[in-house]
Amino acid sequence: TERWIGTASGITVLDGSNNVLEHHTRPFQLPPPDTLNPVTDLVLDANGRAWAGVYVDYLVTEGGVSHYDGSMWDQLETSDGLAGPNVRRLSVSPENNIWVATSTGLTVIRNVNISVPELTAQVQLRAFPNPLTTHSRLLFSETLSSAHRIEVLDVYGRVHRSLQATGARELVLDREGLASGLYLVRVSEQGRNVGSVRVVVE
Repeated sequence: TERWIGTASGITVLDGSNNVLEHHTRPFQLPPPDTLNPVTDLVLDANGRAWAGVYVDYLVTEGGVSHYDGSMWDQLETSDGLAGPNVRRLSVSPENNIWVATSTGLTVIRNVNISVPELTAQVQLRAFPNPLTTHSRLLFSETLSSAHRIEVLDVYGRVHRSLQATGARELVLDREGLASGLYLVRVSEQGRNVGSVRVVVE
């Protein structure tokens, strides 16, 4: 199970055995000489992308929200419409909107699906039936190797299921342990997201 941890110096990603997979020390670019990235909150959206709130009040008063598409970070600031730089909390709504709470107001980032890069859809993935009541068949556009991993995440980015690919082009996802709601089934290869589909559990 992959875990994203926000720290006073950026973000660390751990695997299920607490081994460090990667560090992100500068998800938010600050004006020089400040490079420290204290993360105030961290969430994963329904597409599996990480969103980080960053705020610095030393030498400069700067902050905002950065999101990671699997290869690079992109940031949003007050000039992009945020209510303020002092980001306190982030939350993902069931509609996959990002709510940003700052010290001076709330901002809602909508239509976050629009900017998902094409390179993340190398493996086409379908779920049938969807919505899921007891189980669903996951159908892949290509045979997955043992290097592929399939994860089931809720709208808050919590991993509820982690499956190893079996060399087949389909897999059965059981409902057991999944509460009603929206989930993201994500396929990754060597730590990079290569495909995903949303599944509704009734």
